[in-house]
Amino acid sequence: MRRWWLAVLPLLLGAADYPPPETMHQTGAAQWFDGLVLQDQDGQRVNLYTDLMAGKVVVINAFFASCRSACPQVMGTMAQLQARLTINGIPANFISMTVDPEHDTPEVLGPYARSLAPRPAGTC
Repeated sequence: MRRWWLAVLPLLLGAADYPPPETMHQTGAAQWFDGLVLQDQDGQRVNLYTDLMAGKVVVINAFFASCRSACPQVMGTMAQLQARLTINGIPANFISMTVDPEHDTPEVLGPYARSLAPRPAGTC
């Protein structure tokens, strides 16, 4: 999980930078996220782009499991958005990424995710 944070941090800090000219022919999220391997709440490794994003509508949010202020409200809003998209027949993957990977291990995130009763990836 630590590798993810270190890999994405430069992207977040350099968000205003444009990709090098030799990559401009690429489109969409692939140029930024392909090859980025993360660990999910069950301890499984997933390729962020290939496994979760390619060809899909994606909603991503950042959180940390010990957050007791804004995060529960954001998760509630995400659940409402997911319900609206389902009603409208729009399939979307909802991806929540921790900003505290040192503490948010699979042992913490597994029960946290199950407590939110998320729908499996690939379902709307």
